[in-house]
Amino acid sequence: MSNIRRPATLKRALTTWDVAALGVNGVIGGGIFLAPAIVARHAGSWSPFVYLFSGALVALIALCFAEVGGRFGRAGGPFIYAQSAFGPFTGFQIGWFAWIARVTSLASLANGLVTYAAYLNPEAGVGPPRLAILALLFGSLTIINILGVGAGAWTINVLTIVKLAPLALFVTLGVSHIEPGRLAPGAAPPLASLFEAALFMIYVFGGFEVLTFPAEEMISPSRAVPRAVFSTMAVVAVVYLFVHITAMGTLDDLSKSSTPVADAARGFMGQAGGLLITLGALLSICGTESGLMLTSPRLLYAMADQGHLPAALTRVHDRFRTPHVAIALQGSLGLLLAAFGTFEELARLSAIARIVTYAATCLAVPVFRKRPPAGEETGKPEGFTVPGGMVVPATATILCVLLVATSSAAHLILGAAALLAGSVLYRLLSGAGRASRAGPGE
Repeated sequence: MSNIRRPATLKRALTTWDVAALGVNGVIGGGIFLAPAIVARHAGSWSPFVYLFSGALVALIALCFAEVGGRFGRAGGPFIYAQSAFGPFTGFQIGWFAWIARVTSLASLANGLVTYAAYLNPEAGVGPPRLAILALLFGSLTIINILGVGAGAWTINVLTIVKLAPLALFVTLGVSHIEPGRLAPGAAPPLASLFEAALFMIYVFGGFEVLTFPAEEMISPSRAVPRAVFSTMAVVAVVYLFVHITAMGTLDDLSKSSTPVADAARGFMGQAGGLLITLGALLSICGTESGLMLTSPRLLYAMADQGHLPAALTRVHDRFRTPHVAIALQGSLGLLLAAFGTFEELARLSAIARIVTYAATCLAVPVFRKRPPAGEETGKPEGFTVPGGMVVPATATILCVLLVATSSAAHLILGAAALLAGSVLYRLLSGAGRASRAGPGE
């Protein structure tokens, strides 16, 4: 009998419900508690149409993810898709942008959590108390996710239910207080303002793609990914639109509020309602952070497994069977960015980065229809296919390009800097990990 010790492997433990909860948590975070006011400042009474436009765009993108994601049984999400479709360099760049979107979102939301905590206690928002909250958040989430994917998924499932409850109560009680006149559209704002609002809403609607990252730990990824994508987008679309309409229809000067949902709740639920929404925001952010800490390290793991990052990131804990080195690195970098960055700076970079990854996955759809990904047991032709031929992926790609092209100079500079940094990192780090699995262009 051989005494050779085999390395630990990732455990397939995530059910379709677990994956759908990852998606909901990835989308519904702190943004929904800020979005009504921010969108109203840019789009005024036309803000519901911005929600519909952005939601429709993200739905088209999600359909592409459902088709492509159902073909893969490995961790990595958009990185694996782009590498298999377009080769190692493009794959690395998309993986790099996908990881930037996740780690900046992780740090951005952590700052949002501190802001909401400061609403309850102003001292929590500055100095040592702020750093202590950030350290506690990232430390606890790192430990939970190292202890096992089951522990991380259970935490997310609980927080998914908890975060949706106050929003459901807000809408249920607020509907009867809506003044229809406040919802009537007035003069259309400038097109540039509408696009600025739409870009922000891509950040708020985005995040569903994180559910594709831990495919290697899903019990049946070919079924779980498409079903989870559809479930996520259905829940998110309903929640977002009704929350905005309720806030818009019940709150005076919506665009001037810094905490629009809490302020609206105070109007028809009293002080207790405002406190409930504030606590709901804190729990919602914790849920999203937990989901990001579960999924994002799997992207680092996948990139290292393909030889693009140091092999240490592929290490799996012997007992807990989790990529503990990648999880610890993600938590450390998230804490560092949160400590020195701001919500708006980090959110801006996250929005641009995720649009790039979205466009790449949409472009991969026709590639895999002609050539299924090599070495993927789930890459079967009988899997989910987006209806309408090339209409959906082509439309989604064009709209992604349009959003990037109409972005501000600051957005474009950040995107270009990230692209340049990714090119340098590819040259420096590729080959540092294990030999990549056999596949096209490798």
